[in-house]
Amino acid sequence: MAALVVLGFLLRTTNAADVFVGGAVVYPGNDPYYQAHRVFQALGSYPWVPLVDPLLDHPYGAAPIWPPVFPWLLATLAWALGLDTTRAVETLLAVSTPLVGASICIPVYGLARRILDAPWAWLAAALSVSIPAHLWYSRLGFVDHHAAVTLVQVSMFLGGLRAMREGRAGLLVASTAVGMLLWNGFILFVGLLDGWLLAVFALGGTATRRRVGEVVAWSHGAAALALVPLALATARATGAPWGTFAVSYLHVVALAAVAVVGVAIARRPEKGWIWIVAAVAVGIVAGIASGGLTELGTWVFGRDAFMSSIQEVVPIFLRSDGTLDLGAANIWLTRFWLVVPLLLVSSARRSFAAGRADSRWLLLTIWGTGLFVLALRQRRFAESFAPALAVLAAFGVRGIYVWVRTWLAWGLTPSTSSAGAALVAALALVLGIGPYYGPIVRDPSGLLAIAHASVPAPEPRLPPETHTNLLRLRDLAPTRRGEGVLNLWPLGHRVLYLTHLPVLASPFGSHLGGTSFDEASALFLEEDEASVVRRMTERRLRWVVVDADLGTIGASLRARGASTRDYYAITRLPTGEQRIEHRPALLRTLYGRLAVLAGAGAEGAAEPLRHFRLVVDAQRDHTGGHPRVFERVEGARLRLRGRPGTTYELEYRFVSSAGRERRYAVAVRTDPGGGAEVVLPYSSDRPDLGHDSRWRVTGPGAAPVASLRIPEAAVLRGEVLDADLG
Repeated sequence: MAALVVLGFLLRTTNAADVFVGGAVVYPGNDPYYQAHRVFQALGSYPWVPLVDPLLDHPYGAAPIWPPVFPWLLATLAWALGLDTTRAVETLLAVSTPLVGASICIPVYGLARRILDAPWAWLAAALSVSIPAHLWYSRLGFVDHHAAVTLVQVSMFLGGLRAMREGRAGLLVASTAVGMLLWNGFILFVGLLDGWLLAVFALGGTATRRRVGEVVAWSHGAAALALVPLALATARATGAPWGTFAVSYLHVVALAAVAVVGVAIARRPEKGWIWIVAAVAVGIVAGIASGGLTELGTWVFGRDAFMSSIQEVVPIFLRSDGTLDLGAANIWLTRFWLVVPLLLVSSARRSFAAGRADSRWLLLTIWGTGLFVLALRQRRFAESFAPALAVLAAFGVRGIYVWVRTWLAWGLTPSTSSAGAALVAALALVLGIGPYYGPIVRDPSGLLAIAHASVPAPEPRLPPETHTNLLRLRDLAPTRRGEGVLNLWPLGHRVLYLTHLPVLASPFGSHLGGTSFDEASALFLEEDEASVVRRMTERRLRWVVVDADLGTIGASLRARGASTRDYYAITRLPTGEQRIEHRPALLRTLYGRLAVLAGAGAEGAAEPLRHFRLVVDAQRDHTGGHPRVFERVEGARLRLRGRPGTTYELEYRFVSSAGRERRYAVAVRTDPGGGAEVVLPYSSDRPDLGHDSRWRVTGPGAAPVASLRIPEAAVLRGEVLDADLG
């Protein structure tokens, strides 16, 4: 078992060179940054974790929808180890996830051993650390609750078998309570457990039914009691005692109600159906009345604008644009997913093979079916399904082995037929997991990436631009305390963690409550700069962080009922590359004017922005992961005196932080009296930003007229300056 854990850890750390980069710890994805932020919050107020985060939904603050227990556990570990530097804590967080992920083989073996013979249980354990979907969510640096939740989920189902068949309920009671504390969505897995217990109840005798009641009472009662302190604290902090997403009284009451039904069944098992039907009816009515069932359905089926924009929510066999993509499923879930329906049917048949219900195979059937359906609907549940898939795949390979050995036994010796069957079973395994592990087989040195990452490189790599550009914003921001960031929601957690600035939108999206998600979407799609400036001023937002994430802005458009084809078109070329066409409707929005035009405008499509200046530039255009940062400024108000009815162009050239030559130009026409006024967003006094140029004024025929120096104070405060052009 130790060897499997080590192998699982090495498989999950092949990305070490991308995590430990240039003296920094770079977490993959978005959510790990917020979990890391919560860990440092917990360390700063240990042993408490703030339930309202002032850096969310600026300027109001908000309660994260995730329970605080997962970051609290990591903070406790860091505290116990005496880690006192940011780098040490960040490294611990990065390493903890693959350790937890690799440990999945332990409960998988325990569960599989109660269903299959020892060799096949070991195979299931080996597959559990190898399935890419689980591996991806538990890779080095992916600091999130997914791997821990799945570990506890499998332990809960193992505990269910132990409780029903061996009379030992401790593991079930502990894992149900811990799971609910780790993630409020764990109630989905508890629901699957209840489905299995209901089936066992329906097919069992009086003694079995009484045992089901006792198991339900203990497991759900313990979970309800464990949630009480958290629900009370959350209700006091948020003023939302009956919320659906964050832990609330609703979760406590639901679990406690099921526990009461369990007690009633244990006392009077012959009346169990009456209690069950009554509880289901009350639950449905309460769910409809509270809106909880509607919100649950919206979350599971990804029907709101926020959920529909997340790649994780797309069905496992589709791309985000709705086209078929079996390749991703073959990799994430291995090719075994194609035969899962057959394996589930076979498992269901074995549930009744002996003429009576077998709770072991019944568990595998219900557990596997429920999570397989969820994985088909949302690819993120592929990680939750991976352990069940490992057991099903081991069961399937066992079937191949037995069938081939039986067939070969007609003409070969037992040892030869067994060897031949083992060879065929091994071939089935290679065909099943081959798409992912080809590169590792060709170059096994990748398994030692974690060791290589600890050796200083002769020429250290730089962190990715997402990381470095946000650190540049952090260095700029101390002069503007209390002012937040308008950002595309996928960037919210990174911005918050790396800059320590409050953000408007975050990957919590519309689930956070309030107006943050809708307001951010509306601002980025706004075409009137004056309206944007007014609303950003009201919410004390000074900075804007954008990148070329058309998927996110497309979701905002769809939420408005607009067609993305009116705003942009993406064409897949035969080479596999994409060609992007930004249409005028997109270029008129704040998003288009910043992310595509860098604030400079485009003739016939959009005017240059007068109150936003580029302070951190990106190396690449039209590619995600290369954010730009803009600062909202009042802009110097320049009053010109020149020849009446003459058009002048004011041009500003500078070299940006990315070393790119940038040009900003605005045209203004004098009135019959020779006067004109224009707002200029760039000064001549910020060499640290590359803004140290003078404004060049030209007249008709591009004839030079003047060269103007614009003070920084005038740009920041909106001061009025005068210029006589003669």
